[in-house]
Amino acid sequence: MCQNTEEVKQVYMKAIKFKLPVRVRAGGHDHAGECSGDNTILIDVTGIKDFDYDDITKVANIGAG
Repeated sequence: MCQNTEEVKQVYMKAIKFKLPVRVRAGGHDHAGECSGDNTILIDVTGIKDFDYDDITKVANIGAG
């Protein structure tokens, strides 16, 4: 369960290094099972709950969790 984007990057790079498939889960249920599998790296981004808003550009960045 990643807590920030740097942790997501680190996990993803290790998956690439070991040639493992990656699945991403952002909370909730997946009845089709798309976020699971054998010998798979699961990146759970539920814990990324940061929020940032720029008053000048009127752009919000909202974490995946």
